[in-house]
Amino acid sequence: LESEIYALTDSARSMRDGLRNETLLLILFQCALRVSECLDLKLRDKQFKEGSHFLVIENGKGGKPRLCGVPESLYLRIGNYCSEAGITQPEDKLFNISRVGVWQIIQLCAKKTGLDYKRIYCHLFRHSGAIARLRRSGNIGTLRVHLGHSDTKMSLRYLSTVQQIEAVAVESRVQFDR
Repeated sequence: LESEIYALTDSARSMRDGLRNETLLLILFQCALRVSECLDLKLRDKQFKEGSHFLVIENGKGGKPRLCGVPESLYLRIGNYCSEAGITQPEDKLFNISRVGVWQIIQLCAKKTGLDYKRIYCHLFRHSGAIARLRRSGNIGTLRVHLGHSDTKMSLRYLSTVQQIEAVAVESRVQFDR
């Protein structure tokens, strides 16, 4: 659930390296990136052109490059983080951390928020972000491009999930007299 993802990102803020951790988790969720894509980001990959904020993903899955839309508020947050962290050179990596380090941050956040009884993993942020984006845009074609899927069938999994969640929500509101 989106509220749980935000609870995790909020808890990251109170940790050591909180601004880094929170920014990292927000990028994973709001941009629906893979951990490897996020850890490869450099300052030069954060761009603004023709009224759009985006990240350049140079080496996506299968080595495919792509552009990834970024909400304006997150784009500004990334800029603030870079300023505070002293990330100033175009080739500077945004996050100097390992995949295991990301996993550890997520597990600590899960424990702090009381969500450690659930299976919380790095790729969950990508899945949750994709579902949230699909709910907001309703456009499976643009989601496919955003996620870097070569086949729409991969993206359609998210549409199926959204439909199931919405069906359960509708059915949970059915009332019986007895």
